[in-house]
Parts: sequence; C-alpha cells; structure tokens
Amino acid sequence: MKYCKKCLQPDTRPNTSFESGLCPSCNFIIQKSKDFQRDSFYDLDIPNFKDYIKPHLKEVNGYNCCLGVSGGKDSTRQAIFARDVLGLNPILVSLIFPPELITNIGSRNLSNLSNLGFQVEIFSPGPLDWKRLMLLALKKFGNPLVPTEQALYSSVPKFAINNGLKLILWGENPALQLGDLNTLGSHPFDGDNLRKTNTLKNTNIGWFDELNPKIESISPYQYPSEEEYYKSKLKTVFMGPVMNDWSLVNNSIFACLNGIDIRDEEPEDIGDNYGVTALDQNITLINQVIKYLKFGFGRMTDYVNEEIRLGRITRQEGIDLVEKYDGKCAEKYFKNFAKYLDISYEDLWRIISNFVNYELFTKIDIDKFEPKFKVGKGLK
Repeated sequence: MKYCKKCLQPDTRPNTSFESGLCPSCNFIIQKSKDFQRDSFYDLDIPNFKDYIKPHLKEVNGYNCCLGVSGGKDSTRQAIFARDVLGLNPILVSLIFPPELITNIGSRNLSNLSNLGFQVEIFSPGPLDWKRLMLLALKKFGNPLVPTEQALYSSVPKFAINNGLKLILWGENPALQLGDLNTLGSHPFDGDNLRKTNTLKNTNIGWFDELNPKIESISPYQYPSEEEYYKSKLKTVFMGPVMNDWSLVNNSIFACLNGIDIRDEEPEDIGDNYGVTALDQNITLINQVIKYLKFGFGRMTDYVNEEIRLGRITRQEGIDLVEKYDGKCAEKYFKNFAKYLDISYEDLWRIISNFVNYELFTKIDIDKFEPKFKVGKGLK
C-alpha cells in the first residue's frame, strides 16, 4: 500500500495509475498548471468550452441541455454555473430515493432548485425493486448503491433522448479529477465514456437477472446502448475542468450561500466534519465506511486530498483529519439500513465483512475493524 507523494490517495483502488509517485488527480492539477503557463495544454476556459458544446446545442421548449441533480452542493453549483456563467438553459433531471430513504433535508434542497428558478423533472423507480436490488448489490459487490447509481446515470440520457435534447452536462471529470481512468475521453470536456465508470460497469445490468421476474421493469436501470446513444447524437460534457475552483468545500460554500440545508450531526457520526455530502439520504454514509474497509480511505480522504492540492491545508493536517474521521458512521444508520433491507444488524455486517480488505484491516468484532496501516505511510 503506497500513498500519493502529494495528497493522501492510496494506490489500493482498481483502475488507477500512479505516475512518478503521484495519483491521477495530482498529476492532472500539476500538468494543467504547467501547461497553462506555456499554453500547450487543452484550452480549459469558458470561451473554448462554449465552442466545444456549440455543435450539440438544440433548443427544445426553451431548454438546450439537461443536467442530473440531487439538490445537494455539487448539483446546485453546476446548475447555477451552467445558467448564469455559461448562459445555457438547462432542464434539471432528478432521480429521487424512495420515501423510506429520502431525508427531509434532501426534499428541501430539491425544492430549493425550483426556488432558484429551475425546472426540475423528478423520477423514481419502483420502491420494492429498489430495495431488492440494493440488497443484491450489497451481497454481490459490497456496494448497495450500484443500482441507484445505474438508475441515476441512466435517467439523464433517457430523458434527453425522449425529449430531443442533445447535450448532457456533468460536473467533475472522473478520470482526471477522481482517478477513474476507465472514463478517460479524447478531451477533458469529453464525457461520452461515462458509461465505463466502475458503477455503471459499461451499462451491464445482467448482474440482477436472478431477481427476475420479481423486478417489474429493468428500464430505469439501463443506460442507453452505444448504438442508441450515438444514433441520438447525444453529447455528454464535463464542466468540472473549466470550473477552476471546483472542489467539495468550494461547492459547499457556494451552495450554502444559495439556499441549501446541510447536516447538523456530529462529525464522528457521519465521517464528515463539514456535513455537506449525502444530504438526500443516509445510505452513502454507510457506503463510505464500506469503501474505507475495502480500500483504506473514505469521505474525509476525499475532502483533504482536494484541500491539500489547493494549498489550504498541509499534508500533516490532512492526516490528522483522516485519522479522526475516516471510516466513521454511527451505529443507528447501519441499524436503520438493516431494518429497511429486512435483515438483521448482524447479517448486514456479515455481508459487509465479506468485502473487507484483510490485508489492510484486522477484525476486532462483527462491526469493528482496526487498520494495519498508518495514514500517509502505508502498512505498519
């Protein structure tokens, strides 16, 4: 287990490449800074972004693009940036969690987008299907959010195709800003390979065939095929590379100033000392713990990596925060999730235990694991 020399990203996640000891995100930031000075990199500025998307703009009922949103910090920032900075007219598409899972904060934040003057189209798959698929995904992948993410990603291009829109806006570039190199396109703005994210698995939904015929409809979870996508002349673009101050914290500050509500739980209960992520539901809090047990890093690492790259905290300050908050989540969230899935708390942890990386962790109890590594250094 090695760490990036600049930030605290470990090399434990599949499909990442650490060049010269740096993670993909740090490499991108350094390369972008150097090449801006000699003007030989891609022109990542607003005029060039507008030129890039111009061939794909088509107005339908007053809108010329669509954007997937949850109502949280990132989608609020993206929607306002698209409209007020880029001069676009986006229609927003939101795939919401079932009533048993969506939070009051999430509902209020989605309404806030309407209050800000946006048209928001809301969709939700069948609640029973959602529950069954979440449990199956937890058992198969150690990630209960695989089906929800597949439905979320799929809802936007489906909406675009059905309504004749050609341009889909997305936020950060997963390849350059998160290190998911499967999605790497021909340009930092190019998002056509979004189907290749680890979550979408290149649009493969065959993994839940064993639930048929219990699943009423697979349609909400099926990302358009490549043939359908290109036949419809869709184009997905990332705005993140042209938003020079894009970060979890910057987006949070901006969104809070534009009306979103945030969490007020103790940081130790949610693994987040800012309280600004996973506002619409609590399953992500659990999933961040599972991610931590798989790869050795969680939500707090994501925060501090960006803050280190931006020069706002030192690497040691980041280590202190990660050691304090990464992998933390109150027991009540796990108990509530187990109840939702109709399984016991113990059974939930037995399933999670199957996905723990025991090279990185020692099991202390059914729900307690001790890291064998030192943050920023590797295995002890």
